Amino acid sequence: MWVEFCDNGDEAPSSLSVRVFGDKLDASGYIERAYEIDEIESGTDDKGPYLVVRYLQGDYYRHDHIATCTLRVVGDELRVDS
Repeated sequence: MWVEFCDNGDEAPSSLSVRVFGDKLDASGYIERAYEIDEIESGTDDKGPYLVVRYLQGDYYRHDHIATCTLRVVGDELRVDS
């Protein structure tokens, strides 16, 4: 897994670009309005493996709201669900 901070400039909310890869996998997506990852937990359910990401969300002026999203690979796509 690779995470890169994308600074979108003055007053525009930034995001985190997430890439999950392995032998038979290479998928990426974005966590919008995200500034910093606080914690990542992994799990598995009847749909397969997933990650729950806890991060700081906001905009250019303030980004201290704690939010969570779920990352899951579906087919060859990385889905980011809030």
